[in-house]
Amino acid sequence: MALRTVRPTQNDLVVRRLRPICYRFYARAAYLKNHPRAEQAFLCLNIAGAHGLWQAEQLAGRKIILACNDFDLIKAGVAAETGIGLLPDFYVRPEDGFVQVGLHDAAEKEEFAADIYLVMHEDLRRSAKIRAVADFLGEVLAERAG
Repeated sequence: MALRTVRPTQNDLVVRRLRPICYRFYARAAYLKNHPRAEQAFLCLNIAGAHGLWQAEQLAGRKIILACNDFDLIKAGVAAETGIGLLPDFYVRPEDGFVQVGLHDAAEKEEFAADIYLVMHEDLRRSAKIRAVADFLGEVLAERAG
């Protein structure tokens, strides 16, 4: 069983769409104040597909200092005022002290929404224990979406 941000295409998998996840750019206000737009660096996701295309479009011509698949690492970099990071909104809490960053127009904040999927092998879907975990994840994530 796995949670994925890209819908798998393998025939032996059962896929359930759970909810959309929004990704936005975040920074500390002090970083933005101390770094003019031309000097700002970015911490981004190393990702393909629609996510990657959107991110590449947003960051075209900008300085990328980190590309990884580790939200903790990106969040730590933003907290340390290393740069502006792309994070899913569920990963940023008010107590983090991050501000949402608009890259192109200060009035409009860029975001990318993509579905998250619960994925399991076809042969596991009939297991009562697997089904209970799948149902629980579906319920919890649906509540958070609402």
